[in-house]
Amino acid sequence: MIDNCREGGFEEQIWIREEARRRFEENRTLKDPVAIEDAVRQGHNQVDVALHYKICYPRPEYVDPGTMGGESNFHRQSSRANTRMGRLHKSRLHSRFRPSKKVT
Repeated sequence: MIDNCREGGFEEQIWIREEARRRFEENRTLKDPVAIEDAVRQGHNQVDVALHYKICYPRPEYVDPGTMGGESNFHRQSSRANTRMGRLHKSRLHSRFRPSKKVT
């Protein structure tokens, strides 16, 4: 039965079956129609992702460290004062290395 499948390795097929069984068992006690619909939607989304990326395992969710989702500190990392000071410091550095104007 498994040998007749042309796509996917044996381990992936076993993982898919075990994962589906585990998720069905987790959601067996759901009674709320909205929760059931949400669980079905999540399953369909995972199938769509698996077909698109040609992998059965769920994709790891990457969160950029500089975004709000990647940090627990939601305060701005820089303020206007810091930015202004940075610009002043930068202009002072530039003025040091600019060729001086010779007055003749």
